[in-house]
Amino acid sequence: MQKSKLPIGLYGITPEWDDTKQLIKAVISAAKGGMKILQLRRKKTTYEKIKLQTSELCKVCQDVNVKFIINDFWELAVEYQADGFHLGIDDFDLNNIKNKIDTGLIVGVSCYNDINRAKMLVQAGVDYVAFGAVFKSNTKPLARHISLNEIKEARNKINNNKPYSIVAIGGININNAKTVIESNVDNIAVLNGLFDSDNIFETAQALSSQFTKRD
Repeated sequence: MQKSKLPIGLYGITPEWDDTKQLIKAVISAAKGGMKILQLRRKKTTYEKIKLQTSELCKVCQDVNVKFIINDFWELAVEYQADGFHLGIDDFDLNNIKNKIDTGLIVGVSCYNDINRAKMLVQAGVDYVAFGAVFKSNTKPLARHISLNEIKEARNKINNNKPYSIVAIGGININNAKTVIESNVDNIAVLNGLFDSDNIFETAQALSSQFTKRD
């Protein structure tokens, strides 16, 4: 079977930093520590700032060999030639999802705790589905919860011939990453547990090493 477009490993999500230089420095540290994917997720800033950071991070991620995903703004992913985009529950009409997949970019979608939704989206052709929150999340305190056992079961229930990845998200840090990875996920998406740490490089290294231990 063909491999998924998303590399296995640590999936970093950007914090709400307007200081682009600070953000770039943090991203480079995380990449050196083993981060494989970066998602630009900005909910509390201007569209112009998002465009600026998209442009800058596209270049940085190419330099450090990290897949670059943009949250919500799929048109920016096309314009700036990012690796892909990520959509939430309110960001698209399911009837139009194939139009966005036809861009040739990596397409990821939030599925929260809805395995049936994930199955439908994988059949439609998305490259990865994200489940969470697996733990209490400071970023989304009201997020719907999904257990690790449910995530384990998701793989069998989706059961699709097309390659796809399962991403776990929500409250993941160096203290609980091992148990999440053991639930047969391909990626752990980490925001506060990575970019709020005192040493981003060492934290990324510690999180990434859990995938090596699993293999």
